[in-house]
Amino acid sequence: MAPVWEKIDQLHAPAPEFQTETVVPKSYIPRKKELKQRKAASAAAADGTRVDDSTPGAVGTDSWSVPQAWQCILWSRALQHGNVQVQRLGMRTFLQRDWRSEDVLRSVPLGFVKGVLLPAITRDIHYRGGAAEAEVLDVQALAAAWLRGWFAAASIEQRMEGLLAIRGMVCGTDVSRLGIQQLMRCIAEAARGAAADGQLQCAVAAAATAAPPPDASSSAASFPAAMLGALRAVLVYLTTFTGIPYKQSVRQSAIATASAVVPVEMAGIGSCMRLLLELPPATLEPGGELRNQVRFWLLGRSNAVNTDGDAVTAALSRSEAATVSAWLQVVLDDYWSQGSAAAAAPIVQLLLLLDDVEAACAAIVGRLRTSLYGMYGRPYLQASETHHALVLLRELLAALTRQTSSPPPQVPSTLQSAVVGLLVTCCDDICSAASHAADAFLEADPPAAAGGLDRADAAWACVALALVLACRSSDPSAVPVARRLATTLLALLARLAKTPLPAARYSAVVTGLRAATAAAEALRQAAAVSAHIRAVVVERLDTSALAMAALRDSAAAAAEVVAASSAARGRGCTDTQADESQMLAEVEAAKWPLLDAATALVAVVDGTANTAGGGLQPGVVSDVLSQAVAALSEYPEGQVLPLLRCLRRCWVTVARVGPELQAAMVEALGADMPSPSPPQDATAANGSDSSSADAASTVLEALCWPVVRALWNALCATPRRTSPLCAAFVNTALLPCLYVQQSDSQLRALHGPQGPCRWLLSRLLEWGGTSSRFLLLLACQLGSFLPLQPVLVECYCREIQMLLLWGSRKGSTYDPDGTTSDVPEAEELSAVAGPPLPGLVANAAIGTEVAPRVALLCCIHQMAENAGCVWPLPGTSAVANTATAVAAAGSGTRASQMMPDSTDVAVAETHGEAPKRRPVIIFGDSSEWEEQAAGLSAALQDASYVGSGSKPTTATMGAAATAADVGDADGDLADYGAPPPSDPKDPSLIAGRLLWRHLLSVGLNDPLLSTDKVRNGSELHRQKVRLWQSLVVLSSFVPREECGAAVSQMLGQVNGNNPPTVKQYIEAVVAALVLREPSVLYEQILPLLTNYSRHMTGLGSYILIAAQVLLHSPPPVQRRHLRPLLLAICPWLMCHGHNVRTYAQLVMWALMQRFPPESALWAHSIGDLGYLHHMLAFMQSNVDLVRLRRNIGDPILEWSPAALSHPVRVFASAPDSVCLAGSPIEQATFEGAPSTLVDRIQTFLVSERHRLRDELSDRAAEREFAPQDPNNKKATAAAATDGIAAGMAARPGGGIGDFQRKITPEALMATLTLQGPGSAAQGTGGGLGGSSSVAAVTDQGVLVDLLQQEEEEEAEAAQDWKSSSGSRQLRHDVLLVASLIDKLPNLAGLARTCEVLGAGRLVLADLAATRDPVFTSVSVTAEQWLPMEEVKPAALLAWLERRAAEGYTLVGLEQTAESVRLPDYRWPAKVVLVLGREKEGIPPEVLSLLDATLEIPQRGIIRSLNVHVSGAIALYEYVRQMQFQQLPSALGN
Repeated sequence: MAPVWEKIDQLHAPAPEFQTETVVPKSYIPRKKELKQRKAASAAAADGTRVDDSTPGAVGTDSWSVPQAWQCILWSRALQHGNVQVQRLGMRTFLQRDWRSEDVLRSVPLGFVKGVLLPAITRDIHYRGGAAEAEVLDVQALAAAWLRGWFAAASIEQRMEGLLAIRGMVCGTDVSRLGIQQLMRCIAEAARGAAADGQLQCAVAAAATAAPPPDASSSAASFPAAMLGALRAVLVYLTTFTGIPYKQSVRQSAIATASAVVPVEMAGIGSCMRLLLELPPATLEPGGELRNQVRFWLLGRSNAVNTDGDAVTAALSRSEAATVSAWLQVVLDDYWSQGSAAAAAPIVQLLLLLDDVEAACAAIVGRLRTSLYGMYGRPYLQASETHHALVLLRELLAALTRQTSSPPPQVPSTLQSAVVGLLVTCCDDICSAASHAADAFLEADPPAAAGGLDRADAAWACVALALVLACRSSDPSAVPVARRLATTLLALLARLAKTPLPAARYSAVVTGLRAATAAAEALRQAAAVSAHIRAVVVERLDTSALAMAALRDSAAAAAEVVAASSAARGRGCTDTQADESQMLAEVEAAKWPLLDAATALVAVVDGTANTAGGGLQPGVVSDVLSQAVAALSEYPEGQVLPLLRCLRRCWVTVARVGPELQAAMVEALGADMPSPSPPQDATAANGSDSSSADAASTVLEALCWPVVRALWNALCATPRRTSPLCAAFVNTALLPCLYVQQSDSQLRALHGPQGPCRWLLSRLLEWGGTSSRFLLLLACQLGSFLPLQPVLVECYCREIQMLLLWGSRKGSTYDPDGTTSDVPEAEELSAVAGPPLPGLVANAAIGTEVAPRVALLCCIHQMAENAGCVWPLPGTSAVANTATAVAAAGSGTRASQMMPDSTDVAVAETHGEAPKRRPVIIFGDSSEWEEQAAGLSAALQDASYVGSGSKPTTATMGAAATAADVGDADGDLADYGAPPPSDPKDPSLIAGRLLWRHLLSVGLNDPLLSTDKVRNGSELHRQKVRLWQSLVVLSSFVPREECGAAVSQMLGQVNGNNPPTVKQYIEAVVAALVLREPSVLYEQILPLLTNYSRHMTGLGSYILIAAQVLLHSPPPVQRRHLRPLLLAICPWLMCHGHNVRTYAQLVMWALMQRFPPESALWAHSIGDLGYLHHMLAFMQSNVDLVRLRRNIGDPILEWSPAALSHPVRVFASAPDSVCLAGSPIEQATFEGAPSTLVDRIQTFLVSERHRLRDELSDRAAEREFAPQDPNNKKATAAAATDGIAAGMAARPGGGIGDFQRKITPEALMATLTLQGPGSAAQGTGGGLGGSSSVAAVTDQGVLVDLLQQEEEEEAEAAQDWKSSSGSRQLRHDVLLVASLIDKLPNLAGLARTCEVLGAGRLVLADLAATRDPVFTSVSVTAEQWLPMEEVKPAALLAWLERRAAEGYTLVGLEQTAESVRLPDYRWPAKVVLVLGREKEGIPPEVLSLLDATLEIPQRGIIRSLNVHVSGAIALYEYVRQMQFQQLPSALGN
């Protein structure tokens, strides 16, 4: 397909926006066949006939006359090809054709659209490029536009059949969420195109009024129902995916499709409401995402999608209101004929959508009032009428309470006000109906008049939901209603606590437990709002009795079910097992929500919402806990959330009671009691206390083991990790009372290496290792305990390390489930401890897998703030903090340093003898010049720093330096730096230092994390970034006495070959430690800068660290270290390395800006300071430096060390980041790391290098192709000499010759063997033949003599010509490495080139390839004469290191930022030339070992050569230079 794919333009011309002009080079020479075609085309144009122009280069422009159906076969093969790249190319090429003609679109078959194009749209491969690729070619937009055009041009039958095809593509196929999103967007556009001309609606309307055809299933009359059914299938299939943005997009597209092709008057309101029932209720409520779109669809408004604010809030017209009332009457009549909850749902959904229609709300509420008010005073009223009214009221109240639960309180809508008025009127009737219906589940043999269980369930649900709505209502008339409803619910709970439910009727038990659950949950929510109801609940409700009743009734019902099943099996029934399991599951599903509501109700009425369970009796707590552990081990699906909530509340109660009760509960759980460890070195006085504490911790440990094992079993059985469920697991596993509110002995027992909490937490990390959502919750909860109990850092050091270094390889974003309206689920999410900086965690730049690390680091930084070791403090400069700390400490601080009298310093003038002038060195340390400046006042040296802002300006710092540099008594440098902590024994300080030492040891000693052989973007690269980000935050804990040792250990990492994103954090850590201990600057950093014998990798980092430390140090430190630093940096201004020289220039510019020559800092230089003025003027005016600063900014002076260890700075991408050279304001996409100065400098240098190379190439081309003057003898002679040196001399007669001369190895070896040293070959051809004096100098005999001499030095002169051809003396010492190449033609071509040019050896990955026929057909026996070696790719690095040790220079052929142009490189004699892979090139791990990389100058557009061709060019250049080096010596001899 590839050879003919470029001819697709002749099949179907591209659209005008995608047409490109073919550029024909001026030097292009057409072939004979092409000339014939042009001649034929010209003749055809003259005759008016058509000629085939299929061959490239033909002048004809008409496309081939191939029918569109045949072209679709080609598109089908491309879009269904096995190669995904072919599919991508086919889709893009198809969409780029010119489809503006409706006839062309109409000719595309329906089968191609249904069977090929639409399935192809669902494939993710077309959208992998993201937004960057969409800017070039937006496949989704083009596909949607194409479908809209095709459906607009297609026939009515094709439109309907094409739209209905989405059901078959989604149902029963494996479509990703991205694919279904893109498909539905395209279908929405297709639907708009199908309905644009109105013919589809007319056809459907006509078919609906006509008699149905024989095949009604395929007629236009059934299209609306079928289309809504297909959209419903899509929405149902959508529930299998996660991701709110994807789901929301698909739902919007589905509604847009329905509004375009399925008007409500065609499908009927019932069918439309069934589609809307598949949408989440929250999206249709006021403020929902789909509310306005659905309203406009139902009302038939034209601007149903993307309406502005005015159109959204437009009131309904009278006709629209009448239509809505008619719809409600229709669905109400349908409901009253059925009476089920499913039939009531459309009514409630329609009321919520159109709750501002007063007539509709009044109609519904009036119907309910008619059925409920005074029901017992009307004996003629049918029971079904009351039951239907209760069911409808229950659904309506459930929807309204769901709306009112979202804070802040919303303004009551028309529907809410109407329903509250209904409750005021019918409250007594609803309560009476519920009380009478309770006999259906309380009595063993209820009377027939009492009604059924369904009616009882609906009645008590109405009472409970009405209480919640009444308590949240702002209507004063709802207060007595709430009290009446609460009294009714309390009476029910008291009756259930005293009267056992009929165990023989398991359905009655289930209904009674559900009614009690609804009552308890409603009372809990009402008690949280109303103080009166809370007082009534405290007075009248016994929660322990209610919990015991739930356990009693459920156990009795389960026993009856088992007994009945056993009896049935005894009678021979075999199908009772499934029924028994189902009935037992229903009983359990009704029991645990009631226990959850009862325990939660205790928390509210006792005022201990965070420590629930305190009001339950110990026996009840023990029973609930034991049953919860047993049930959780079996993982009852659907009941995990209430189980976890019950377990957590009871576990909290057990953890707080005494050891005696805990021991009883351990026995109830059946756990083993471990023996307590004997106390160590305890006196008799406190031995009893120690033993009692150990006993208590032992009991608590034994109690925790069954619970944690049950939790782990439930975790393993969890199929889907929703946010509420993850939050419930985290809240249960990480109870605050077990992590914070325990003694030291209990903490050691619970969280030690063998403790149950440690065991569970480690498995929680393993279980949630693929979910950033779960790990964020876990990091927030665990991190919130660390500032409260720092001892946990020692216990969970390994787990903290796992959280800090965790990351997904895919980089999956944090995908919340969205807001939930379920009260228990919302409570679980809110119960998890929030991060200290929620804005930082929710930031779009790090709202990904970085969020758990950010949350935990925020908590660790809070520990540093609690310990008082954060330095410099946020909002102030390091210098101001230093001065304040020194003044407070009173050690070595002079009062004159703190007096801000004036900032003007007068230079002291000496009378008498003129002052000496410093002749040469202006950066020296001579004491003589210090003595001359000693007379200057030192009283104001710190005036400009004390109390300064967080980022001093250049003028302020210059004035401060002027005032500070004139003193001579700086005191001891130990007085400056980080102040000592107020409490060295602070637990947070000790824990932070422990974590710092642990992570630093990991970063320096771990075999993987300590290596600098890192591939960019790899998992190791990401882990190193995460590790050093954490170490930046932990640097606040480092004591001053350890800073020097830590910096000494980290210098190896600074000097390593780490990626810039890693090195910027290492630099920040080193700078933070040097700022804490300024003496490290002079002792360790400056000596590295003065080591000029070796160009170290970390030299730029050393320069940057030293400069930033000096710029933000106190004046005495600046005065002590500025001159040595300037002396050390100045030589690097002339360094050959671009990066180092640029670093030095930027740093020198920053220092000169901060400390200008006018500063009194230079008072020691009494001589002429013109050198400094000239240097500053040069840096200000030099074009290159100005362009450099304009491209990368002036980042060094913008940086500040204030709050360097704060997570906000660690994960910031701005000048306020931790990067010592700042970073641009952009979104950080790689582990929250900003772009580095190295990246910006390299980008600038690469652009400048390419610009310079282009200029040089243009000049070289001009010189090479410039016309020569034949009369210019000197130029002609020089050109002839250059040609001879290149091996291209002319013949003696002056001509080149019109024949070829082949040289065979046999003839060459015979010539070398037979000719003597002084003989000269007399021939007319040859590579070094010449004329006149040039021929005399470079006679062919000279070269023959040279080759003969090499032959004589050969040790084995008696070998035949084959062995001689492989002799090392006849070959160059260049080793060509092709181990990374796997294509045989390339390997064979390289072998042939190496043999011809005389390479020393060819290195292959497998020598067996030389025996392959494909290889030998290209090599033409070169493998027989060429030395070859086998080196596997896995052993290539070790092989290269051995060759480097032998003295070989390692050179690679690759385009890099530091690559050298091939003609500019001077080849050494011993070279290893490494070639990369065909597509990827040389890997990074190999590039790190190379001494140089070369690139071939190119002028074309492709910018890529075949690896064989590239290797041949490079090898020829090496041989050419070697011949030039050998030719002068040969001529001299």
